[in-house]
This record gives sequence, C-alpha cells and structure tokens, in this order.
Amino acid sequence: MTGARADMLKCPKCDRRMVRRSHRQGLLERLYSVFLIYPYRCQLCAHRFLARQVMTAGNRHREFERVNVRFPVSFCSSYLGQKVQGEGTLQNLSVRGCALSTVNPAPKGSFLRILVSFSEAEAPIEIEVAVVRAVETSRMGLEFLSMRPEEEERLRRLMEALLYGRAR
Repeated sequence: MTGARADMLKCPKCDRRMVRRSHRQGLLERLYSVFLIYPYRCQLCAHRFLARQVMTAGNRHREFERVNVRFPVSFCSSYLGQKVQGEGTLQNLSVRGCALSTVNPAPKGSFLRILVSFSEAEAPIEIEVAVVRAVETSRMGLEFLSMRPEEEERLRRLMEALLYGRAR
C-alpha cells in the first residue's frame, strides 16, 4: 500500500497510472478507511487493490471512468424469446459498460450482443453479452458481462488510447 493522490497511483498489476477510487466492500474496507486506506480499481485491467489516500479522488459514483465517444454500434438479441435488434451511437464507454442512443432501445434486463465500430481500418469490437441496466427514452445504459479475451484486450487498448489521449 502506498500513499498518493489518485492520479499518481499505479496499478500493481499492469503498472499504469489509470486508477480510480472504488466503492468499499465489507466491514474490513470500511475499517481501513478510518486510516485513509481505500480500494482503487485500474481503469484498464480492472484490477482492484488497496492504497493510502492523501488527497480526495474525483467522482466516486462510478467505479470505472467513462469516456465520451461517438461510435456507431449495432446490437441484437434472441435470448429468452426476445427478438431485439438495432443500431445506435455509443455516447460513452468504459471497460465494463457504456451508454448508447438508439431509436429502438431494448427493455431493461435484456441481454444483447454488441458490435462497436471505432475505426474503418479495424473490425468492430464484439461484446458477446451485455445487459441493459437502464433505459431512458432513446438511451440505454449497458453493463458488459462477457467477451472473448482478445476482444477484451482490444477494448482495453482502445480505452487506453482514449484516456491517455484525453489527458494530454
């Protein structure tokens, strides 16, 4: 455990400075917070660890920072008899979820397969299973549940480029 500002902390797993304070889980982590030791989560590899906090972190409502983007997406589902498909625009993205706008949002609780087109030169990133967590008129909030390891690595590389590019 180290003592530093959140923007100065490094992930012990991937050695990157893209960490964000996480929600406390359990009694032990609440007790640690008395001593200014809090859980953090890497925004790239999703590793969770404890570290001493010297200064307060930013927004603690989300565990993963979302980056505003405008990427075209397509989605479909046939789980449990549902026949949902459509296209939309990704509005924000993290390694664990996104928000997208579409004219035909899926109902809350739907499971979707998503293709994110972020570059004309590369194939879309495929999220095998995402669940719709929130729906507001023409916008859906999604949590990513399952993707192939190579697709997860592509998403992490994209997030790294977006986050580092924004910081410069």
